[in-house]
Amino acid sequence: VDFEFDVDDNYDPTLTCSLVVDNMTLQTGEFSSDETGLFQEILMIGNHPWYIQCADDANNTGFSGIETLIVIDTSGPDMAFNHATTYFRGETMYFNVTITDPSGVEDVDATLEMPNSDIMEVFLLDRDSDYVQDYETTINSTLGNYALDVYAVDELGYSTRDQSEIVLTY
Repeated sequence: VDFEFDVDDNYDPTLTCSLVVDNMTLQTGEFSSDETGLFQEILMIGNHPWYIQCADDANNTGFSGIETLIVIDTSGPDMAFNHATTYFRGETMYFNVTITDPSGVEDVDATLEMPNSDIMEVFLLDRDSDYVQDYETTINSTLGNYALDVYAVDELGYSTRDQSEIVLTY
């Protein structure tokens, strides 16, 4: 977050200014009078009251008004595939995708594209942020590359799509 502010003093050319967020001083710096000041901070998601406090050499202090900054998550969920990428015909393919988001995960959809381009819906079960399912292969299952495509939406409506390539061999 960029906290930009203007400082001005008729008698002192240099002011010491501080950024106060959530009642904690995060940064302090020297700024010339008539200069635009800038502090940059990374903040957690949530509401953050903040203000700028400046003092001159005589310790006369001025404060900006208290503002509230609301930080929201505008990114889609994070995904990490945790399953093997090669299986042997006749083995069970185990799909495991860890899906997390600070705003919460609202919905997860998945499909499995077969080597012959057929597409099958996969119902991933939520096991405490690990979304899992298995797919039984047989001696007659088609060998080749399978693609697990996962689409997830957080509670604010932001989404992510990712894919994991899985090889079925003999």
